[in-house]
Amino acid sequence: LVEERAKMQPNYHHVYLELVTLLQDKALWDEVLRETYISVSRMLNSEATMQNSTERTHLKNLGGWLGLLTLARDRPIRHRNIAFKQLLIEAHDTKRLIIIIPFVCKVLTQ
Repeated sequence: LVEERAKMQPNYHHVYLELVTLLQDKALWDEVLRETYISVSRMLNSEATMQNSTERTHLKNLGGWLGLLTLARDRPIRHRNIAFKQLLIEAHDTKRLIIIIPFVCKVLTQ
């Protein structure tokens, strides 16, 4: 769901969220959230994301998905999962703001 759908089809995020919610399975919910964090982490650290605009769009889509799973439902994103302040500072130092700013904005706008 995360790798094949949420990353590539942001128009259907609400449908996927509704599906996971209707199943009412906490283990499934936790697994979807865990897989989202893993995918985001992988893309944030990937050199391909810097070079490829499609990869940046996928990361931004995952940011929207993560925001829907967490902040839109009044659930926190824990510092141990994603440290946004540190992420932005590190991105500034390593010239990766082109990746990080759209991702963070998308998470927060959900």
